[in-house]
Amino acid sequence: MGLAGEAMDRARKQVTSRVPKADLDQRDVESFNSRIRDECLNINSFWSLAQARVVISDWKHDYNHHRRHSSLCYQPPARCAATCTHQ
Repeated sequence: MGLAGEAMDRARKQVTSRVPKADLDQRDVESFNSRIRDECLNINSFWSLAQARVVISDWKHDYNHHRRHSSLCYQPPARCAATCTHQ
């Protein structure tokens, strides 16, 4: 690796080390919580726990298998996970 490549590598490590992984995970969780609240929980009235489970399960299936996500190159998470090659 040349000097430019080493400098880029050092710069990348410095930038990513400034944001703790827990903060990145927390942002993902908060984003998901906001989305499920806005798109599912606030627009449905649940008359029983069984009904709530069915409605939320349907929403979750749509979110993971049919809805495209910009952060995953506009693929649904299930398709992206199926094609993922790293562990």
